Amino acid sequence: MKDKLKSLVKSDFVKVSMWSGIATVVRMAIQLGTSKILAVFVGPSGFALVGQLQNGLTIFRTIASGAIANGVTKYVSEHNEDLVEQKKHINAAIRITMVCSILTSLVVILFSSFIASYLFDSKE
Repeated sequence: MKDKLKSLVKSDFVKVSMWSGIATVVRMAIQLGTSKILAVFVGPSGFALVGQLQNGLTIFRTIASGAIANGVTKYVSEHNEDLVEQKKHINAAIRITMVCSILTSLVVILFSSFIASYLFDSKE
């Protein structure tokens, strides 16, 4: 029983879970501190605008990447022994991301006034 417990504790899964947990706690502490500082300096309305900006950036970042990150991870891990298949998936992902990034950039540039009005109630 003790040997099984020791081998479980030493397993990669437990190590990865531990480091992931530590990273999550650190990230949460930093976000809490940043949010507190931001709330003090810009106030509630400024804090709301920053939230709107973050949400807008997240939407555009997801669209620009083609929303394919999970699929790429899945297929690259499925073909971890077959480098030719991995290259096919990675090359396709790069092409999709490039096209989506260019299109998203053009849309943001062309409709920047509308986007600013929608997100911030201001064209500035």
